[in-house]
Amino acid sequence: MPQLIPTSWFAYLLFSWWVYLMVVLPKVSAYIFPKDPISKAEQKPQAMSWHWPWY
Repeated sequence: MPQLIPTSWFAYLLFSWWVYLMVVLPKVSAYIFPKDPISKAEQKPQAMSWHWPWY
């Protein structure tokens, strides 16, 4: 059973996690969102009444 011999696939697993942790994760965590999500929560939505001309 070749899956029990870790020399063939374990190095690929470690290398892929290393690439993910050292290359991809810092780039994703350094991403700055263009809009601040907190500022939207501070504004209260304005309720607009509908205009029903036939009523």
